[in-house]
Amino acid sequence: MTEVFKNIFYFAKRFTVPTFLNLLGLVVAFSSFYLMMTQIIYQVTYNHDVEDYKRIYRLDTDYMVNEYEFHNNIHFPFVRALDSLPQVESVSLISYSYDDSFFPNMYSVSFRNKDGERMKSSYFFCNKTALSTLSSKMLSGSIEWKENEPYNLDAIIPESIAKQYFGKTDVANDTMWIDDGDGTQAQSLLIKGVYKDFPTNSELKNGIFIYMGDEGYFKHKFDVSFSCFVKFKQEPKDVEALNRKFKKAVYNMIERDGWENYAAVDKIPSYKQHVKNTHFRFTPLAYSYFESGDDSAGEYGYKAMFIVMVLACLLLIILAINHFMNFTIVESPMRVRSMNTRLVLGATRQQLRYGIFAECVAISLFACFIALMICSLLGLSPIVDKLTDGSISPFKHWALSLLMFILAAAVGIVAGTYPAFFVTSFVPAMGLKSNFGLTPRGNKLRKTVLCIQLFASSLMMIYMAILIDEHHYIFKSSCGFNKNQVLISRLPIETDRNEKQELSDELTALQGVKSVSFSDGTMGLADVHYKHGIYVNNKELVLEFTAVDTEYLRTMGIKVIEGRDFIATDTAAIIVSKSAQQQWDWIKIGERIPFSKGGDSVTVVGVCEDIRYNTTRLLSNQPFSCFRHTFLSDF
Repeated sequence: MTEVFKNIFYFAKRFTVPTFLNLLGLVVAFSSFYLMMTQIIYQVTYNHDVEDYKRIYRLDTDYMVNEYEFHNNIHFPFVRALDSLPQVESVSLISYSYDDSFFPNMYSVSFRNKDGERMKSSYFFCNKTALSTLSSKMLSGSIEWKENEPYNLDAIIPESIAKQYFGKTDVANDTMWIDDGDGTQAQSLLIKGVYKDFPTNSELKNGIFIYMGDEGYFKHKFDVSFSCFVKFKQEPKDVEALNRKFKKAVYNMIERDGWENYAAVDKIPSYKQHVKNTHFRFTPLAYSYFESGDDSAGEYGYKAMFIVMVLACLLLIILAINHFMNFTIVESPMRVRSMNTRLVLGATRQQLRYGIFAECVAISLFACFIALMICSLLGLSPIVDKLTDGSISPFKHWALSLLMFILAAAVGIVAGTYPAFFVTSFVPAMGLKSNFGLTPRGNKLRKTVLCIQLFASSLMMIYMAILIDEHHYIFKSSCGFNKNQVLISRLPIETDRNEKQELSDELTALQGVKSVSFSDGTMGLADVHYKHGIYVNNKELVLEFTAVDTEYLRTMGIKVIEGRDFIATDTAAIIVSKSAQQQWDWIKIGERIPFSKGGDSVTVVGVCEDIRYNTTRLLSNQPFSCFRHTFLSDF
């Protein structure tokens, strides 16, 4: 090995710049490969740490939206039809909320631990078997509510909350006190049990679970929905047949109960048509990352982007091999004389070939080691952490790190194959006296390697150009509002009207602050806003909106092109987007729109320009409205 390192240092000293560029190219290729592979692993193993994930399926539906545009808001009447499927072992219903919608703030509670530190957690209503369906990892108490157990305000909490509040996990039958914001203990929760936190790379959320109460109360209600997870007794063999069977079971159940139990008489034809057109889909938890809809409780990705990342990884390895092979081929004629000198001094051709292989493998392994160290340092950066899913630390991906070293060794062996046989193929006397260049076959090989390298590099350049173009679109394209002049901050749900007014007064007193407003969602940063069914011309439609105060449109710089802006006396008014007016020509200024699921109607007071209210993953020209209502936006 001493001889190997001497040769490496000798050529590195003699050809410093080419050696450095070769090493840099390998480091960049290995680093990029590793980072992309961590994201691929995160996606293909999403939900795989959930217990019995192969038998757990999420129920999705396209009810009340476009055909085959699935979401996982499952109405309770649909859930009841699961009883007709003998394959079902248990069902989990959870009132999940979404990170950037109105509901995470609405359905959250604050506590103060024993040290007086304030903590916050989401809470979810659920059925009795919600947690036992998804896990059996109980640390204390019970994991489900018993069949005939009376309704109480008791809760099953995650391990992380138990440790924050109590400092331990064995806390079944203890009490937590909800804090009302000023330090007063306003409400107590009896701890029924403590469950082990769900894996971070899953769509299951950690929070406080509270039993929903009498499930019979919801059996005919379409205005209550849950995320529904179904555990089967064994993994279904024909999911498509199961989907069709379940749809038929839903329709037959409603027919048997009577449509009048589910809707008012004047709405029965509409409900029948909606249910008839509805499709259901049992999505395996193992693959739900690529099958999540716009109402997904967890993260979701795109198959096309996943395939692109896999191809990019393959291209990176091809580039690394071609880059290193080109370097060793160019270097090989310069080594002929030294190799043949060793042959004369007694070394065998086999020994010399092994030595060249060892040199190439050592260089490749060293480049791989540097790449992993760079990735380890990048993992400590908060900026990189926000750009990647899961951990990128090599210590968390030991199997991938081992694979990297194996690939690096393979790259070194492939790159050293031609030079090893070329420089040892001459008769010693000829090798000592002559000057050498590549043979015609060697020149042909080098040209082939260069062509492959240029082709792979071109593909990577095209890929990078697409990413740059997407980056420019996300951050530079117009959103329909003044995104560069608006700062956003999230307030606790318990912030009341007086506190908001005081905050507004303090902020507007600052130089450079033009106006302040409040809303229930984050415009342009969320894939989901609040949705409500509206009932017009014997049709039920779904309108997505955000609740705002009277200053919102002016603060955001959203232009009202017809009608007027909100005023302080508005209590049930909406301003719809231009696309909503174009798609639904019945929308007129002054038109009253009734909600399809009860509640007051709202009045259209204006039309605004189209805005990008969702992220750039979704189209911006979809029907949308800003909603001013005293119940949802008490500002």
